[in-house]
Amino acid sequence: MKKIAVFGIRRLFTTGGAERHCEKLYGKLHGDDYLITIYTRSIYLYVGWHSATIKIHPVWTFKWRPLEVPIHSLLCAFLCIKTRPDVVHIHNIGSAFVVPLLRLFGLKVVVTMHSRNYLHSKWGRLARLMFRFGEWCLGMAHRVIVLTDPTMKYLIEKYNFKNVVCISNGIDIPHQLPIKHDEDYLLYVGRFSEEKGLLDLVKACNDLDYRVIIIGDTFAKSTPYKTAITQTVTSNNIKFHGELTSYELGAWYTNASLVIIPSYHEECPMVLLESLSFGRPVLVSDIEAHKEFALPSFRYFEKGNIDNLKSKIVYCYETSITTAEKKAYLELLAKKHNWDTIVDKTKEVYDTIR
Repeated sequence: MKKIAVFGIRRLFTTGGAERHCEKLYGKLHGDDYLITIYTRSIYLYVGWHSATIKIHPVWTFKWRPLEVPIHSLLCAFLCIKTRPDVVHIHNIGSAFVVPLLRLFGLKVVVTMHSRNYLHSKWGRLARLMFRFGEWCLGMAHRVIVLTDPTMKYLIEKYNFKNVVCISNGIDIPHQLPIKHDEDYLLYVGRFSEEKGLLDLVKACNDLDYRVIIIGDTFAKSTPYKTAITQTVTSNNIKFHGELTSYELGAWYTNASLVIIPSYHEECPMVLLESLSFGRPVLVSDIEAHKEFALPSFRYFEKGNIDNLKSKIVYCYETSITTAEKKAYLELLAKKHNWDTIVDKTKEVYDTIR
């Protein structure tokens, strides 16, 4: 049985893209061939996994963002050096700075690059330097997994990496959940950070007579961007519902009249995958990651253009999704974002490292 050690995520069963990716991947990967240990961060709620072949191991770290990831990653690296797993799988470039240390001690290392985090405005200068250093360290890993072809092209052109493979993010086609929310509403799912474009959505919806449901983050930790959001909301139709479980989120997806994704930057957008899997109509910004899905042109708006976003919301709200459009989405997901295929490709990465 091959032992796999995993770190780089906060915890499982939450709304983060990398966290949900790991939840699905290792939920399907474990079994007779693999014994998986996932090192989560102890400062977040511990959620166990009822399986003989998956172990959740919370590891202490500082509850202070500048040191949270570096300290956790170092401690996880030391644990891996001590326990000697067959493969160490790091998720996110924020933890990839330990790759040279792991290689020094003879461990086999895989890194999944979920995002170019240094493009996110919420991070300061030092954090962005750490992310870029982590990206540079990817060249020392045995394999680097990216989620999209443009990211693979970027790494090859900039660093001439020879160890990069593209394995797309996956999605399950869900069974329709019972209708719990009988009113029409627009739906936003995601963090409250600048690259997600939520402030643009709030500005666009203030003057529209639509109910707007916002899910995926809270105001418990204040940031300038979150403050700007609360100060901008003038409509009583805009409601915040915080973080939800996957099942609760599924009910909101099932009944959404329109899912809006106004992001300025994404890698392989999980919210778009989930929306399409539920057969919901979407409206997305015209960034490269969204254009890879080749949606009908009216489902794109110009990134950052509030007036264009507002007019497209009105149009898409009044335009029903067709059966043919739903079928095309399901065929795309089954072909390119099938979890069974993704698990098989990940197994191949683990089993071919020399």
